[in-house]
Amino acid sequence: MVDNRSIIPMEIFRTDEFYVLMNNESSLWCNRLTGEIEAKPGWELANSGDPECLGVFYGLIGKVDFQGEGEARLLLVKETDPVGSLPDGREVVKIRSIAFLHICGPEITAAELGLRSCKKHKGGSLNVFELPQKASLAKTWGSIKSATSSIKNTTQHAAAMATYQVKSGLKKDIKEKEKFEKRILDELSRIFTDTDSFYFCVGPPGSKQCDLTNCLQKQSPDASIDDRFFWNKYMLKDIIEMNNELANAWVLPIIQGYVQIEHCNLEVDPLAFGSQMTEFITIGHNQSKEQAQSWYQVQKKRIGRRWGKCANYVETEQFLATANHQISFVMVRGSVPLFWSQPGYKYRPPPHIDKGDAETKLAFERHMKEELETYGPVCIVNLVEQTGKEKVIWEGFTEQVINFDSAPNNVCNV
Repeated sequence: MVDNRSIIPMEIFRTDEFYVLMNNESSLWCNRLTGEIEAKPGWELANSGDPECLGVFYGLIGKVDFQGEGEARLLLVKETDPVGSLPDGREVVKIRSIAFLHICGPEITAAELGLRSCKKHKGGSLNVFELPQKASLAKTWGSIKSATSSIKNTTQHAAAMATYQVKSGLKKDIKEKEKFEKRILDELSRIFTDTDSFYFCVGPPGSKQCDLTNCLQKQSPDASIDDRFFWNKYMLKDIIEMNNELANAWVLPIIQGYVQIEHCNLEVDPLAFGSQMTEFITIGHNQSKEQAQSWYQVQKKRIGRRWGKCANYVETEQFLATANHQISFVMVRGSVPLFWSQPGYKYRPPPHIDKGDAETKLAFERHMKEELETYGPVCIVNLVEQTGKEKVIWEGFTEQVINFDSAPNNVCNV
């Protein structure tokens, strides 16, 4: 069941020149002619004449640019599902569906945009989301009629045919472009509606923007967002680069992974704790945006890159809060940080090492140093089979761990 009650809705307005997104005291102005985006105080909307409210949304995922001018779309959070509340009052939600706003596209109705209607203004409805149709382009490049019957001589015939081919080529290009854009938008919509794997959190009204990218040990009032798990950072690039407080209100860090929150009542000794305690158990998985791969990609090649990033990197945190105590257990997993591959497409093809000792050593050391700088002392659990096809990977990894030069007690290999 979709439930957006835990999130304060944001509004989107349309004027003759702009789409205006409203978020409390900040507004985002999107020029419908140039596509440029500017952050302004919320009160500036009062100076825009008679804006039309197109509905409400629950977060800005970012912007997607296509080839050519004026083809950018904003991705808006249309519906969410509640996941639960953290001990500090933050609400965690899962994205259920999204809507696309074509900034410089043909004018659309609130119903076509498909957002939930605003209770304060007349605007959009709850119609099922549909992508805007490019009626103007279809009309402009309608069918081309041959003028062969009216041509009197060979020269005129050749010129007419050349013109026909140029127009046919342009029409074909337009159709191919529209087909490509629709495929991308359909895929973006599908990954949010079908995968159930995109989450964000919101704080109480007036609080600083919160995020799910940092585990407990890295959280502080001045903590920055962890780029490794900031899934939509590139989509928000234009807004982040504005580097001001009004723009920062629109930076919504989204993670790809899984979050589960359970509240349990524990029966305890009243002399020791005073009353019954409520226990918060949170499990979170953060998939790194840098080296995420699907199985068919993993089959072909899994490597530890020169800068130490390994494939399928995931951080998992089990978080327990009870009374005045908070406990966190963090585990990261990923592909073995060596240069290795599994060529072929059959099930579990035999792996082999792709690089020499010097390059492998460099990649492994960079990976381990980054882990130690991020988390402190680590315990390595090697899940690679010690015999059979995976033996070559187990031996290569074990050798790197033994030879790794780290401070005492920083690395424990199991």
